[in-house]
Amino acid sequence: DREQAGFRTPGSPGADAASRRELCYTRRAMQRLSFYVNLDKPGADAVRDRLAALAVSLGMEVVDRAPEAVVVLGGDGTMLSAVREFPGTPLLGLNLGSLGFLAGVEEPRFADAVHALKSGDFTVSHRTALSVRGRVALNDVVVQRGVTGHTSVIELSVDGHFATRFFADGLVIATPTGSTAYSLAAGGPILLPD
Repeated sequence: DREQAGFRTPGSPGADAASRRELCYTRRAMQRLSFYVNLDKPGADAVRDRLAALAVSLGMEVVDRAPEAVVVLGGDGTMLSAVREFPGTPLLGLNLGSLGFLAGVEEPRFADAVHALKSGDFTVSHRTALSVRGRVALNDVVVQRGVTGHTSVIELSVDGHFATRFFADGLVIATPTGSTAYSLAAGGPILLPD
């Protein structure tokens, strides 16, 4: 298990005043930001430039390496890519996509989110992530049979300890974050994983 941090700014789903106050006393304001941008989203580069200029005007430094936090511009897919690119670094997801479950801050609040980073007025939401063969997965890991068309024998071990063996076409191991996507796809409820 690994934990991946993400931000909740005031007013985002699941952010409450008590948790915000509690973490603000122990969390410092962010000074070094990086941007991770899905340039396939129309206008994403202009939004990045505008927010980078705002960050600099607030006295923050925009860096390519070793950021204290990463501002992610895109949708949930971009957030999942950023988790792999910046493991262990807090991510602030600004939604330029259609579904903003992970990238939960909408465009009218982008500037507020950058101000919150500067002032330390945010909470950090820790998400369980899977680590498989040196790669980090925030949503899920899928094991599937090859092109043979035959059922596979799958042996599952957790932390090096045998757990079970079964015959199947594949196996999906989902984190609490990823299981919500499966629930939604099956017509079930959206549950916040934390």
